[in-house]
Amino acid sequence: MIVAYGCWLRVAFATHAPLWNDEVQTSFFVSGHSVADAATISELGPHITGSLLQRRFLVPSPTRSIADDVHSFVANDPPAPPLYYLLVRLAAELWPDPVTPARAVSVLFSLLFLPSFFWLVRELFHSKWAPWIGVCLAAVSPQRLLSAYESRCYSMWALAICLATAALVHAIRSPHRRWWVLYALTLTLMLHSHPLSLGVLAAHGVVMLVTAVKARSFRLVLPFAAAATVGVLLMTPWLWAVYQHRMYSAFSTHWLSKPVHLIQIFHCWAFEVGAHVFITDSSWWAFGVGQLISLLVPALVFLTAALLWRRGERFAFLVIVPLLVAIPSLLGLQDLLLGGGRIAVARYEQPTMVASLLCLTWLFDRLPVWLTTRKQATPSSVEPGSRSEWPRRLVVFAGHAALFVLLGVGALDCYRVAHNPARFKHQPRFDAAVAALEGVPQPLLVFPAPGVTPLLLSLPFPDAEFMVMTSIDDLQRTAAAPNVFVVGKLNAFEPFAKKLGPLLDSITAAGYVLEPVGAGELWRIQSHRERKTNQRDLRAQD
Repeated sequence: MIVAYGCWLRVAFATHAPLWNDEVQTSFFVSGHSVADAATISELGPHITGSLLQRRFLVPSPTRSIADDVHSFVANDPPAPPLYYLLVRLAAELWPDPVTPARAVSVLFSLLFLPSFFWLVRELFHSKWAPWIGVCLAAVSPQRLLSAYESRCYSMWALAICLATAALVHAIRSPHRRWWVLYALTLTLMLHSHPLSLGVLAAHGVVMLVTAVKARSFRLVLPFAAAATVGVLLMTPWLWAVYQHRMYSAFSTHWLSKPVHLIQIFHCWAFEVGAHVFITDSSWWAFGVGQLISLLVPALVFLTAALLWRRGERFAFLVIVPLLVAIPSLLGLQDLLLGGGRIAVARYEQPTMVASLLCLTWLFDRLPVWLTTRKQATPSSVEPGSRSEWPRRLVVFAGHAALFVLLGVGALDCYRVAHNPARFKHQPRFDAAVAALEGVPQPLLVFPAPGVTPLLLSLPFPDAEFMVMTSIDDLQRTAAAPNVFVVGKLNAFEPFAKKLGPLLDSITAAGYVLEPVGAGELWRIQSHRERKTNQRDLRAQD
């Protein structure tokens, strides 16, 4: 029932939320557009509706073939995985709207993640109940649900990590040719899901190397090396495209070079790992208790890793720990050598998230039994129904109760995420813009030409009107109209005013003010009288 509930949430609410900035980028490039196409928006006329804007830039053109669009998005967004873009482009043939095909592929991979994780847990732990515990935790994981609601490659990557790791474990224990062929296929899928999959391949290499050294036999290294070689060779065309467009690749990822504070890294990791069980939010956990409880999950993960070694489950330890540390080590080394804050981007930590779910699964499956049996001399020393059996039953009951509580909390948080996913995606600019425009009748949004910002295409207001600004006079003429908003950062208007001062002075001289309402990307033009009235209404509400 828990698994069915998680699947229902993934399918029923996938298209309720509008696309956000990164998803807009996916649909924009999948539709065959380039950055230069944004300059053609003025051809649509001075006043454009939101639905027309989305149909123009987020839906594939019927005059272009799929091959044309594939060539276009490989050239315009080379760091992105072309296989995922191709699947989204094929889905766009089935649905004419911009939201459904963008989300359908991620939802499909999120649903397939559940049986693949079931297989991985069964291969790794050989337990009757552990696979079911793991698939229930994954079904009501808010983080996995958020990935399903996002038209990016991370659901596909998590699925490929599970499949490749499970195939590797089975191939090591049952070294038959067909299992190595399966590993080669799943490894190829993983390598075409995200470039950081090379770090996961390195983790698999560590598993193989340690296994071969312990067995004093390197007969399994050759098929592993062959599978890895095939996967990397099939990845070569994508790597060549990234190299050919390396200037744009460097530009599109320049934001990763921004340094981050250690506290930001700690907070990001605590939230993302904890989000596998619950979303820490002050409105849900009073007095900041959620932030404290979020630290419990990473602590349990590291505790489980230590217990795996202590309990003698060395092979499971050997598979899980490299997955835990592979990507953080790789990104941390890049940050150390090149500078930046790549390690703080939690979306890149999908292998760590899969390993964390494996740790929690083992913990709830084995810990209650281990706590009740480790002090008993022999199993026959405890007679059924005796008083000494009650502490054991109490510990097992407490472990099961803790599991059901966490599943219940995860189910409730998944319900909250499904009804308002944008709230948990950390997009303050988008949230502020939607809140400012919600309930405003027929808003007119003015933005500088050329250029289409992702904020414009992701706003869920198809009836809103957009006006291309070609001069300061356009802004001054529309200032007197009701419900006028300016979209974009103010420095985007510098081509029309050599300095920002003249632009603001011209609006102020006409008796209007530019009020920020969208965290620096949305501004409302108001008269002084309207501003005073709004401020008075806000004070009355407080």
